[in-house]
Amino acid sequence: MANWKLGTGVSYAALVGFTWPTNFNPAVEDRQIQKLIMMRQMPYSDYPLLIDQGTQAIPTAITGVIYTQAHFDNLIAQAAKSSVGADGRVTNLMQRLYFSATEYYLVRNGSVKKNRFATNPLGWAYVINFNGADPFTYTDGVTTYQSTAGASVRTTAGIANTGNAYVFPTFEIVNEAGTAITALTISYGGTDLTWTGSLAGGATLTIYQDILETSGLYGLHAYVSGAESGLVGGSRIILAESVSGKTMTCTFTGGSGGANFKVLVQSRRWG
Repeated sequence: MANWKLGTGVSYAALVGFTWPTNFNPAVEDRQIQKLIMMRQMPYSDYPLLIDQGTQAIPTAITGVIYTQAHFDNLIAQAAKSSVGADGRVTNLMQRLYFSATEYYLVRNGSVKKNRFATNPLGWAYVINFNGADPFTYTDGVTTYQSTAGASVRTTAGIANTGNAYVFPTFEIVNEAGTAITALTISYGGTDLTWTGSLAGGATLTIYQDILETSGLYGLHAYVSGAESGLVGGSRIILAESVSGKTMTCTFTGGSGGANFKVLVQSRRWG
């Protein structure tokens, strides 16, 4: 069994953070998916009105025992990074909690409670409580689908989502050369997502539609060279669960040297 890990990074192997000692992974995991339901009693009715307000923060608790002071101190410090930054300010940092060599949860707001064993003063039983960022289990690895050649329209086909939950793909647009691209529209299933700005020749635009782990932000955000760039509009594009062979198009304005349209999909499952 792989050692559990908590930290930040793009994969289990590349994670920077805390690794549980061999043979001392958490003993118990308690993760609950809860719906946020508002109940309102209606006048002259015997039955309340139930309003579904979506999925709330997912409580994720793990318990176990660690037998060295150094390991315990490192665990506390790593969990605290999801609550308070190095400068002492409240942070929205999301971390990955790997429970295998390939699967993880996105968690935040970690708090640690310890209980030293009376019979073994060098051992600490701990409970860590996180708020899950969403109700999904993620699997390492992103599949990239690349567009075919074309003029002002690029088509990316064969797109699949192998998980049992919907995803919001990430888009990469590479202006391979020439003049700047000043606008684009990504289309799929009757939904259009738009961007306006300036993407110079040789530059790459990345459009995120879901969680940004490094900042804790949700929704539509566009970046060029690590900085937010341009204006994103329209609607988020959703790829349904368990689908394959799907096609998306990207229509460009400007750009005289050709462009490449990539669709990045990371499958996930409920739970």
